[in-house]
Amino acid sequence: MKHLYFLFLIGFSTLALAQAPVEDRTVQQKPQTQSQFKADFARREKDRAADRARQAENALAEAQRAQQAAEKHLQETQRRVDAAQKSLEQAKTDYQQAEARAAQTEAEVGQAWKK
Repeated sequence: MKHLYFLFLIGFSTLALAQAPVEDRTVQQKPQTQSQFKADFARREKDRAADRARQAENALAEAQRAQQAAEKHLQETQRRVDAAQKSLEQAKTDYQQAEARAAQTEAEVGQAWKK
């Protein structure tokens, strides 16, 4: 029974402390110590923010390099497409000329056979 009573007191005191105002629950420290903690925290946050900014700058630079490489690749591909189109046009022209010569030759052969 004694143990149960002590457990009850411990549980009740915990509940009472948990409902106390925040100022009563925290360990009071010297104002200099608190301000040092705040300054250290602010310094760490500033360092983390600077690291994130450096990482973002590096990511931006890498993305810009990738974009430049992609633009060069696009220009090279466009140059190859233009060359292929010119080659296709030349091949079509050559084909039409060869077709015309073949028709003319066939006509000449037909004339030769008629004689």
